Amino acid sequence: MKALEYLQQKELLHIGMLQVLLRGTAEVYQEGENGVFLRDTVSGAWMLSTEDVQTGIRWLREKTDAEYRLMQLCQREIADFAQKEYELTTRLECRQAVYRGAEPPSYAGRLAICEAGEPELKKIRANYDKLSDEELKEIQKAGNLFAGYFENQFVGFIGSHLEGSMGLLEILPEYRRQSFGEELEAFMIGHMMRKGLIPFGQIEIWNEKSLGLQKKLRMELSDESDLVYWIF
Repeated sequence: MKALEYLQQKELLHIGMLQVLLRGTAEVYQEGENGVFLRDTVSGAWMLSTEDVQTGIRWLREKTDAEYRLMQLCQREIADFAQKEYELTTRLECRQAVYRGAEPPSYAGRLAICEAGEPELKKIRANYDKLSDEELKEIQKAGNLFAGYFENQFVGFIGSHLEGSMGLLEILPEYRRQSFGEELEAFMIGHMMRKGLIPFGQIEIWNEKSLGLQKKLRMELSDESDLVYWIF
């Protein structure tokens, strides 16, 4: 498959696109030696990578029936064009973090971690405003939203986004600095591996605390020059 051949040349940069291809949720519109353009049918995200900026712009323009509301782009120049052309106001610049171990990372196991039910979903909604209620519900339905308890107290949560990256990690303020975030992410890595998916996350470049956590969990980080750009 030409798409896989291209994306695997820079696997860390393209891990998000590889995830949707490997799980079978990608609609591929363009693929070849110089790039790939696809849409994830679960999240609705448009994803594009090509070193030829003009080719990328042409591919975007040729899809005249597309509503570009959520995009993951792998080249800054194409992200600059798309953000202006399609009047998208929010932009996240991220490094990729991928777990390549044969076994999930070990962790202390102090938390009782469970799949989020309705009581947990209410608590998550009260402490997380980066996704809509509808998106959280879809993640919960897919079995990819988890809550952590310490001594019967709700301390935090984690999940995976609709396009397949780990995220939504949040520890309530009174329980921070106790390595509970590390435990939840280690658990989530194992969950992804059991489902046959790539355990990876996307970390905004300013988030030194999260980047440090990925290193602690032995996640491999993409180079600082190899960023993905989410615009919406």
